[in-house]
Amino acid sequence: MGYWRGSLNLARGLRGFFLGAVGGGLAPVVVLGGSVVFNWLIHDPSAFDRRLDVAWLKEMLPTEVVGCATFCAAAGWTAYAPARRTNFARSLCSVFLLTFAMYFATWLVLESMDLNPRRLKGDPFPTLDLPELVFLVASPLAAAALLTLAPMVWRAKNEESPSPKAMCSGRLFDS
Repeated sequence: MGYWRGSLNLARGLRGFFLGAVGGGLAPVVVLGGSVVFNWLIHDPSAFDRRLDVAWLKEMLPTEVVGCATFCAAAGWTAYAPARRTNFARSLCSVFLLTFAMYFATWLVLESMDLNPRRLKGDPFPTLDLPELVFLVASPLAAAALLTLAPMVWRAKNEESPSPKAMCSGRLFDS
C-alpha cells in the first residue's frame, strides 16, 4: 500500500513529457530542414527546385513533427515519471519496441475495418485524417502508460499484504 504513494513523480514526469515533446518536435524540423538547406548549398538549385523543396517540406513536416514529438514525449514520461531511476535511452528503446508492436496491431485493426482513407491522385486531402492521427499518437502513449504502470502493478502485487491484525490496530499507515 505504501508503494503507491511514492511510486510516481507526476511533476518530473510532466517535465520529461514536455521536454521530450519539444525535443522530438524540433528534431525533424532540424534534420529535414537542414538536409534541404545543405542540398541547396551543395547543388545550387534553380528557383523552381527550391519552391518544390519548400512545398515538400510543408507536406512532410506536420506528420513527422507530430509523430516524433509524441514518440519522444512518451519516452520522456517513461523515463522520468517513475520514482525509480531510469535511463532516457533505455526508455526510448523500450517505447520504440513496444510501439512498433502496437503500430502493427493498430494497423491491422484499421485495415480490417477499412478505416484508412483512400488517397487518389489529384484529390485534395488533409495532412492528417483522424484514423492516421490515432495511428500516430495512440500507440506511443499507450506504450508509455503500459511501461509506467506495469512495474508499479507488479511490485504492488508482490508486496506482502498486511495482516488483518495490523489493519485493525492502525499500524498500517504508521511508517
